Amino acid sequence: GPKLYPDARGALSLRFQQQLREDCNCSLWPDHEDGSQADAAAGVGTEKFMYMPPWLGLGYYPRGRLGYWNPSLLEGGPPQQLIGHAHYIPDTDASIGKNVMKMLHGHYDWVLADEVTRGAVFFANQHTGKVQGVDSRKVLELPRLLALHPRIRLEETAGWEELQAMLLGLAQVATLSGRTVLWPDVPCRAPWINERSGRIHHLPLDMRQEWMPHGARGALSCSWMYLMTEPCMFDQRGMLSLEYAHYAHKYRLRYALDPARHNTAFVPGTLRGINTSTPLASQMVVLRDHDARDHLAAFRDEQVVYVAHPVQLVYRNATFEAEFNSRFNACQALSHWHVADLAKNDPFRQPRAHRIRMHAGTLRKGRLFSRGMLLNATGAPTRLIPIPRPVNATCNCTQPQLSGTARARSLLDVYAWEASDSVVAESDSSGYDHG
Repeated sequence: GPKLYPDARGALSLRFQQQLREDCNCSLWPDHEDGSQADAAAGVGTEKFMYMPPWLGLGYYPRGRLGYWNPSLLEGGPPQQLIGHAHYIPDTDASIGKNVMKMLHGHYDWVLADEVTRGAVFFANQHTGKVQGVDSRKVLELPRLLALHPRIRLEETAGWEELQAMLLGLAQVATLSGRTVLWPDVPCRAPWINERSGRIHHLPLDMRQEWMPHGARGALSCSWMYLMTEPCMFDQRGMLSLEYAHYAHKYRLRYALDPARHNTAFVPGTLRGINTSTPLASQMVVLRDHDARDHLAAFRDEQVVYVAHPVQLVYRNATFEAEFNSRFNACQALSHWHVADLAKNDPFRQPRAHRIRMHAGTLRKGRLFSRGMLLNATGAPTRLIPIPRPVNATCNCTQPQLSGTARARSLLDVYAWEASDSVVAESDSSGYDHG
């Protein structure tokens, strides 16, 4: 192979050596390439060195993502890292990934960030510099958010395609309503994230590499690294759940942020096109853009609006479609081709089929919750997406086989959707504030 350096030092190297001597004004190591110093250099003992052990100093990707930087996973033992280096976090923009790494482990100074940015502390307050007419480096308006309802159980999704379908719908609705998407975390116990060993409670963690785990033992959440890019976050596009923790802490007394009747849209009882008398079998409702816009008008004054049932839009208005493309066309987390291409670097061990069915739907007319209201589930729960199982898998179940209805575990947790055409009286048993 080629030489590391030339046989003889050139003019630049010689001048650099001379500069070092003049700066030091002291004796340097004897140079074995200088004939007059060769004997002295030969008498110098062999230089010894050692590799730095991982616990002493290492980066986030080879060390931190394995859980060694998470105090809640140390079981009361000593710290597992002396120097943590945030040099390389792949598939993220440096302007986002490195700060997220600090947020994950409680080392991000939100108080200082608030003071420096005059409150414009979120990634959504940044802009890419490519937005015409925007001169400031900060977008000072407080983001108004659109979020998936927290009762939607994303760990029941069968794979990234199902998750991406939900996120795409969120981005469409957020653009239509002039809001910022609150990108959800997924519980790390989701089988398609934690597909290797089931090791999510003890060190080292072993899960897919495109996820950043955080949280407490037994309740680890995973943030999707593909979302941590400027086209998915800046210019009021998106907010991470890690940021929302600060958002809620700071503004909870000013705004009604918790999900309740007054800020929950697309409740299944208000949607036509889905069969709410039987379990919701892998359904994502596709709505016309103007229907969704009219529905969202009832929530225009809310700081946070929750989407109770995953929806996507079909565009009839070219302006609406152009606005969405302009805003999210470069967000690669929403590109099926891009994510599929990245997955080739770390193929899934048990690929699962994309099983969401798209159903054309319309919205019921009339006051929200007069037809369709959240009630505590007393019977069989509903579902949106079936339990992910490998293709052609056989069941080695130790428990009795469940009926088809009971097996359809609810993606909506303990809530069932009341779909009666009659008006349901409001009651405290709904589990929601009356707002």
